[in-house]
Amino acid sequence: MKLTTRVYELEPNWLLICFKGHKPPSENRAFWFQRTLRDYLGDHPDRHVRRIETIQDNGELLGLHVWLEVQPQPGKRKELPVKIHHQLFCEMQPEHMEALLHYAYDIFFRHEAGSGVLAVVSRGGKVVLFDRGKEKCFVVPLAELRNLPAEALAKLRQWQSEPTTPYFTIELGGFELS
Repeated sequence: MKLTTRVYELEPNWLLICFKGHKPPSENRAFWFQRTLRDYLGDHPDRHVRRIETIQDNGELLGLHVWLEVQPQPGKRKELPVKIHHQLFCEMQPEHMEALLHYAYDIFFRHEAGSGVLAVVSRGGKVVLFDRGKEKCFVVPLAELRNLPAEALAKLRQWQSEPTTPYFTIELGGFELS
């Protein structure tokens, strides 16, 4: 059985990656999509991945939507530096921090840009704060968030008492990161 993946450029810097014809078993599909994307990026070194969304049907991986960005300067990628609170730096395993940041960035890129700071709170009480305007990102314990607006604090407490999602997201307009 011959496997063929296809890359369609739906719009500039928006790709659809899928199989043409036969598909491998479900457990092998992510490997083929990753390999196809790696090969595509190798042919387009001025681009890097901004966001990826899977296409699934009944839990079965069928394809990927990939959004790309052109690097502003050759060889230099635009980055959003992450500052990690010393307490979390010491107590969190690197793979747990990586997972937290992975999910937070996924939420960040899906979130419609607003004014202020976007806070992504995990059930474990870790907060990833994104400041688009200043291009900064902080990871802090929830206890370190002081002076939250009353409305934001009420929504956060409600979510903590009855979490319906693994992460709580709130836009903190006017909130300043130091």
